[in-house]
Amino acid sequence: INVGRFLLIERVNHKDINEENIVFYFYGGILSEAQIQEISLTEQETIDFGFYNASELEKMLEPHVKARLPYLLKALEQDELIFNKIER
Repeated sequence: INVGRFLLIERVNHKDINEENIVFYFYGGILSEAQIQEISLTEQETIDFGFYNASELEKMLEPHVKARLPYLLKALEQDELIFNKIER
């Protein structure tokens, strides 16, 4: 499996429950029409999916998720790995 380019490491510290998570984000590239047609979802996994540009995502995402978008775009545009720390 080729997961693509490593973009972002995110450390999320949940103060109220004394828990820490590490999240990794990868860029998998651009899918061909044939690859898109082959996508199959199980009901337990995901109800729906779509392909969106960054400006569309900003309108759709919850604030805590939307906050990651600039970091991911910067990593992709500048070909670098970014470390992000979030306190909740």
